Amino acid sequence: MESNDLVLKIYPALKEIVEESNDPLRTAVRLAIAGNIIDFGPLQEFNLKVTIREVLKKKFAIDDYVKLEEILKDAETLLFFTDNAGEIGFDKLLVETFLKAKKLEKISFVVKGGPIINDATLEDAIYMGLCDLPNVEFLTLSNGEAGTGPERSSQTVKSWIKKHDLVISKGQGNYEGLSEHDGLFFMLMAKCHVIASDLNVKVGDIILKYKQ
Repeated sequence: MESNDLVLKIYPALKEIVEESNDPLRTAVRLAIAGNIIDFGPLQEFNLKVTIREVLKKKFAIDDYVKLEEILKDAETLLFFTDNAGEIGFDKLLVETFLKAKKLEKISFVVKGGPIINDATLEDAIYMGLCDLPNVEFLTLSNGEAGTGPERSSQTVKSWIKKHDLVISKGQGNYEGLSEHDGLFFMLMAKCHVIASDLNVKVGDIILKYKQ
């Protein structure tokens, strides 16, 4: 997919931004949220480079970064609900930054069990190199078709969350589908009025929210 190649092309520059920052983890979180602009649903057009520049300077509307640091410090397992193709390159950089701070015994990436718009699939994850990270496994969510995986609201997904120490949910779709669960961080950019209103933020705001 075009968005995967777009991110691979700028990946070395993104990595350099993280490594040269005063707080690499904080910067990696910002970039992961900036990558959330890659979406062919709410936004048909987007300028990734402009968004990256803006998000690196933008104030968080909801900021639970201290809680993220606290949980990462003691975490041994990570569950990561991915959102879109291309965007998962930013997610990989975030997890690589996690790994520099803390060894993780298991990293579970959740992808769609089949194609839907530009949601990330196993094929995208492999193409972007997520499989090269240590101790990785892949889980699949339903894309609406039979046999592609459980729904986000299911007891199966609830059990995944409970079995992992640190849980990250990327994007608006996952926020909508997973917000009834507890014990996870939502990382997203508010890209529509419905989500912005639910979070009590403005469209375009960046969010790192922990739900206990």
